[in-house]
Amino acid sequence: MVPCVLMILYKMGYRKRNRTPGRPLRLLAAAALLGSALALWGCAPDEEAKRERQCVTLAGGLHGELIHREAIALADSVNTSESTVYVELKESKGSPVSLENLCQGKYDLALVSGDVVYDAWNGEGTFEGEKKENFRILMACYPAASQWLARKDSGLAFVHELDGRNLSAGTAFSETGMVSAAAFDALDMDVKEENFWQRGIENSTGILRDGTVDGIHGFLEAPADVFIRLSEEMEVSVLSYTEEELDRILEINPGYQRLTLPAGTYRGQEEPVRTFGFPVFLCAGAEMEDGLAYEIVRAMDENIGKAGDPRLAAMEDKSFLCQDGSGLLHEGARRYYQEKGYID
Repeated sequence: MVPCVLMILYKMGYRKRNRTPGRPLRLLAAAALLGSALALWGCAPDEEAKRERQCVTLAGGLHGELIHREAIALADSVNTSESTVYVELKESKGSPVSLENLCQGKYDLALVSGDVVYDAWNGEGTFEGEKKENFRILMACYPAASQWLARKDSGLAFVHELDGRNLSAGTAFSETGMVSAAAFDALDMDVKEENFWQRGIENSTGILRDGTVDGIHGFLEAPADVFIRLSEEMEVSVLSYTEEELDRILEINPGYQRLTLPAGTYRGQEEPVRTFGFPVFLCAGAEMEDGLAYEIVRAMDENIGKAGDPRLAAMEDKSFLCQDGSGLLHEGARRYYQEKGYID
């Protein structure tokens, strides 16, 4: 059993079982309308530098979310360079909505989690019966991992041991909320409404600290600053999935990947922790001109180190940067990577 809004998410298609083709995207469209006040389409340059450049819009999550912070760094890497492109950042309510609006031409670019890329291209999950073929990948930006922390005095070591406990596992439509729903489903966890708090990650750490909940979930980069601070303020345990649980989770969505949090990722973590996650991709419409895609990728690759964001350090690994998610790499990006010798 899953609580309130997470149950709604299951019925909308985040859950792989008992899905109704077509219905998820209609409901997502309604959600997009509710959240569309968060994003005004098009650029509104108010400086000479913007006026002289080609302006593109980037859908990058909601203010305060990890994906939004990384979108800011990516946009800044272009805007503070000598590029002929200017990136205008727009707020957007979750990867499925961002990708749907990208495919409708409302955005030029979107940061999209790897599981959503997989589902959209294959017509599964949220996109059941609504396969998307009019988007491409420009680059992989950073990996995100499912991370569960519990109070040390709870004695917990595995995620499934939170069953029946008080927990906070993200807000509706957030990446954390969607991944939590997938985990609850795969682990057959009986999460009751009275035991469940829908909180963003900062609020979740607060209610773990004061004892309101026994465990919290964040689908974040690893190590995550917010969890580093928490582990320094109180004793926590980093919970692991079993191999069998990971088998079930990856069966639900092959877009996930097995990941390991090395010992010492957080203070007091003495053993490696088994988990899962995926890259977050920068996507563009399939119709984007090759020259424009080339310039965006070039500017980001050459300047991302100047952004000073350690979470984007994964982009320095060119084998990570260029992974294309099932052959979806944009031809303009491919040309740049080939010229740089990153790929054949």
